[in-house]
Amino acid sequence: MRGGTHVSAVTDATFDLAAGECLALVGESGCGKSVLASALLGLLPENAQTAGSALIAGPDGQPPVDLLTADERTLARTVRGRRVGL
Repeated sequence: MRGGTHVSAVTDATFDLAAGECLALVGESGCGKSVLASALLGLLPENAQTAGSALIAGPDGQPPVDLLTADERTLARTVRGRRVGL
């Protein structure tokens, strides 16, 4: 934020999905739905800070991918619009 202001947009978000399940984020305006989805997709500004982990099963039996630390290529090729959407 401008002026060095720190904002905690989302805290303590937890969910587990089994294979084939879908999740929809629903809530009031301004509650952090878009921020959470943007964090999972690697779409936050470069100065944004994330903590914790967001694991998704790897493609074709590969190890799980942590969405919060995955590189741009991985997110663009195997996650965005294919397995996670906004």
